[in-house]
Formats: sequence, C-alpha cells, structure tokens
Amino acid sequence: MLKLITYKHFITVFSNYIAYIRKHFYQTPVSENVPEGGTIHMHCSPPEGEPKVQVKFFHDLF
Repeated sequence: MLKLITYKHFITVFSNYIAYIRKHFYQTPVSENVPEGGTIHMHCSPPEGEPKVQVKFFHDLF
C-alpha cells in the first residue's frame, strides 16, 4: 500500500513495504589476476532479497 502526499512542489511517499536481504551470497566472487588488456569473467550468486538484488562490479575505484 502506498500513500502519496503532495505539498507545493514536493511529493512524499509512505509505504508499508519492507525490504529484506539474506545475509550471505550463495557464491561469492573471488580475486583474479589477468594481464593488462585481458578479460575476466566474475561469477557470483547474490542472496535473495526484496526488491531483487542487483550486483555491479567496478574496477579502478582507487
């Protein structure tokens, strides 16, 4: 159930929807070393969750 309240240019949404996520991954990603320009395939199985869990991998963050 959603309840929308509007006031001037603002919208507030209230919901009785509860999100959850299982604690552990079924299959966790592992570290890999590849030559520069090489390709790597990382596999993981995220836990169940509501809403559905989305996993994204990034590199060169530091």
